[in-house]
Amino acid sequence: MSLFVWRLPGLAMGPKFRAKDGQLRSRSNLVLCFLTLGLYFKRVVVDSQRKFVRIRRRVLWFMRFERQVQFSESKRIDYSYQETATSWNSLGWTQDAIDTFKVSLVLHDESWVKLWTFVGEGSGETGLMGVWMGDDEVDFEGSQQEDSLYFVELLQYFTGKPLSRYG
Repeated sequence: MSLFVWRLPGLAMGPKFRAKDGQLRSRSNLVLCFLTLGLYFKRVVVDSQRKFVRIRRRVLWFMRFERQVQFSESKRIDYSYQETATSWNSLGWTQDAIDTFKVSLVLHDESWVKLWTFVGEGSGETGLMGVWMGDDEVDFEGSQQEDSLYFVELLQYFTGKPLSRYG
C-alpha cells in the first residue's frame, strides 16, 4: 500500500452492468472485446419478474452458447477473492498484486455457474517500513473491489439469494 493509495477505475477490468425495469443487465467489457478482436463476448441478464438468469456467450465470432437458470434452481451466490502478488521487497513482503473477484451462482446440486470475474491492480500493505525497503510512496489500485461488491449486492436484490457462508 505504500503510504498513499490512489484508486483509479481505469486499472480494473470487469463487466459493464446496469439495473433497469426489473432486470440486471451486464455485458463483457468492450476493451476486452477489442483486445480479443471480438473473439469472445458475454451477456448476463437477471430478470426478477420472470425469475431467471440467462447467460449468452459468443466465442470465435460465430459459436453461440446460452444457459438459463431459474431462481428456483439456484441455492446461493458465491463471491470469492484471490490475490496474486506481482512484486516483493527484500523481506518477502508483497508490494503490488493483482486482485481477482469472482461472482457465481451455486445450484442445489452444488454445481457452479460462473457469472463474472472482476480483475484489477491491487495494493500491497507495506507502510513506512515498505517505503524504506524500496516500495513507492504512492500506490495505485483499481475499482474492482467496489465494482464487484456492487454487482453482488444488486444480484442479491434481484434474486433474493444469500451469499455463500463457510465455516
